[in-house]
Amino acid sequence: MENNIKQTEQKPKEKDGFVVAMGSPHSWNNKCVAVKITEKEVLVQDTKNSHSPILPFSHEEWQIFIDGVKKGEFDL
Repeated sequence: MENNIKQTEQKPKEKDGFVVAMGSPHSWNNKCVAVKITEKEVLVQDTKNSHSPILPFSHEEWQIFIDGVKKGEFDL
């Protein structure tokens, strides 16, 4: 499965196998989303709260979300 996390010039931050997806440099505890792509699923966690639930998505659900982001479906 293709890794759709946008790469920045900086090395992405990692913690417990999660990669912090960010548009600008932030620390692990700042307002970012952490993503871990496994063979079975894509796990997503809010990094503002280390105790926030880890949300599982199928690869198909994740790809639909990524396609929507690319199309601007979530632009405010």
